[in-house]
Amino acid sequence: MALVALFFLFLILVSIFFKPAPQEPSPEELLQRIMVPEREEELLAFAQKVAGEDKELMQMVKESLQDPIEFYRQQEKRTKNRYIADIYYEMLEYYQENLEELNHFTLPYLLYEYKALGWLARKEDEEDIVSEIQSLQRVICHHLPIPELDMSIDYDVPNALLCFNEAWKTSGYQIALIDEDSSDYWIAIIPLDYNN
Repeated sequence: MALVALFFLFLILVSIFFKPAPQEPSPEELLQRIMVPEREEELLAFAQKVAGEDKELMQMVKESLQDPIEFYRQQEKRTKNRYIADIYYEMLEYYQENLEELNHFTLPYLLYEYKALGWLARKEDEEDIVSEIQSLQRVICHHLPIPELDMSIDYDVPNALLCFNEAWKTSGYQIALIDEDSSDYWIAIIPLDYNN
């Protein structure tokens, strides 16, 4: 009986004095995450944060929020990107009865079409990551530097994005993940002081 009590005392002392070291956060956890809101005024504020300097795009966002069905019908015809046109068509068909969800799910594609958002597959090589980021409007407008990624290292997307964030610390911008429960990554260039 005394042996059992000593054993339990030993287990308690071990658990008190030998706590496991805290785990390092994963690279994905170190990146800012942004949720795409659902309500109209919050969607407008979200678009302002990711594309605020682009007045034409912001005007389109406002129009899309005022009359999403008509806007996306016209946008489906206007766009030269057939993939995006098909997305607009499918979203219109699926969410025609729920304008809030139509706006929520379709706005990221509008922002992507005009390069305010980027999209990266879960497995991208360094050249594709750099190419997608270089094409984003904020990178172009603000002449954000493109860090050289060591091609001998096998980067995953979050680690590569952290390299960009490190290079942009003094510029006032960072890359954030748009949280849409996707197996891929939506990304945005946002101000460092962005608050969700």
